[in-house]
Amino acid sequence: HVSKKTIYRYLKKSGIQKWRAKQRPLLTPEHAAMRIAWALKYNGKPVEFWYRLHWSDKYSIKRGKGGAIQWIYYR
Repeated sequence: HVSKKTIYRYLKKSGIQKWRAKQRPLLTPEHAAMRIAWALKYNGKPVEFWYRLHWSDKYSIKRGKGGAIQWIYYR
């Protein structure tokens, strides 16, 4: 059995910290319209077109999270 304090000290020594996840703004009707316009503009492009893009956001949509604080762990 290992205590939480021991795990915390080990992670801190390894350079891994707990950070509060950034709160994402709600999607406004204007942003939704811009997104659908973009999707329709690029609909039907070949696979090669998409390989040249680099997506930087790693967001996902999950149901049922509510207002709970989310934590992330990284160095």
